[in-house]
Amino acid sequence: MPRSRLSLPHRAQGVIAACLIALVWLCPRVGLAQSKGVVLVTSGDWVAMEQRDTPTAPAYICSAFTQRNGRLFELQMNIVDTEIRYSGTGWSTSEDVPPTLRLAVGGFRTTLNVSDDTNNVAVTAIATDQLLAMISAMEKANEMTVTAGSLPAETVSLRGSNRVTDAFQACARQLHTGDDVLTNPFQ
Repeated sequence: MPRSRLSLPHRAQGVIAACLIALVWLCPRVGLAQSKGVVLVTSGDWVAMEQRDTPTAPAYICSAFTQRNGRLFELQMNIVDTEIRYSGTGWSTSEDVPPTLRLAVGGFRTTLNVSDDTNNVAVTAIATDQLLAMISAMEKANEMTVTAGSLPAETVSLRGSNRVTDAFQACARQLHTGDDVLTNPFQ
């Protein structure tokens, strides 16, 4: 059966869905319903976005994320901290809170304590030096392994992540809180 001229390719539908999911995550976190999410770049399985109050206002949240097979993996830097967010449809943190999130990519390994969770999302803070080491390892690898608590390990594709993490870091260099520019580790 021929496809309609108006239908989007499957990959475009996935990118749009991932952007919408990210916006749902970003708005409640900061509590600003009037804020605007701006897609910076999409590449492979990854998307980089920034969150701002208006099109001309500075960004206050930067994120890089991928969604695949019901799982969402996100790097997020906001005006307070840097986080990794991981969610899945097959588990719920309210029933089985994963106390840790273990990440492995190339030679990089770390175990992070879950600092916040809602429904099926685990949130962990990550130190800047760890984040930079992880991004460096991501540049040389094809996949990452993520393990939430005692759940089975999941594989996260890194296809396209290099362009997206570059955009994420460029966004993070410009984060503002009010009139003050944050001291930023990516500078």
